[in-house]
Amino acid sequence: MNCLRQNQKAFMVKNCAGHGPLFPMRFEHSMDEALAQRRPGTMCATLEVETASEQETIDLGAAIGGVLKPGDLVLLFGDLGSGKTRLAKGIVSAATGVSPDDVVSPTFTLINSFEGEYPVHHADLYRIEGDQVEAIGLEEALEDGAVVVEWAEKFQDTGFESLRIVIRVGGGENIRRINLDWNESGSWDPRVREAAIEANSATRTQGP
Repeated sequence: MNCLRQNQKAFMVKNCAGHGPLFPMRFEHSMDEALAQRRPGTMCATLEVETASEQETIDLGAAIGGVLKPGDLVLLFGDLGSGKTRLAKGIVSAATGVSPDDVVSPTFTLINSFEGEYPVHHADLYRIEGDQVEAIGLEEALEDGAVVVEWAEKFQDTGFESLRIVIRVGGGENIRRINLDWNESGSWDPRVREAAIEANSATRTQGP
């Protein structure tokens, strides 16, 4: 897993409101040190990650899927072809044990559900209008499992307890710049840290 590579700028942590400094992070630095320096009382923090291949994006998703739990809402934002489905493959496969190849974008079915220790529902809102989203039952799906939503621009966010992920194409064909936003006083805060540490550990094992 090379989703966070030791020889490059890997990620940065800042508060979402932009009131605090931006902390460049490398693997030799402690994630805890950066998180401890965030300005107290801010609502939200951002983890900025760069991946350099489709597999690295899937691997980053797997690190997130490893800390997923029932009731979680993961919102994926990005242009067509930016890598939302690749990230979803990693999240769903790690959370449920299914093969990443079995996780495909539910463009026409709208929601695919996968059974593991708990259900994980994968939704794609690309082909529906914003006022139709409520009818497909995403809030009901959260009652018994976790939900991962592609094209989340069409979904009315329920608040800071969701993990919001924005994916942008970077400077090269396979480069993706990925921003994870979460409420630093909520349940995602320690789990995003855990996911970053897991990705860090895997990268150290496999090398740059």
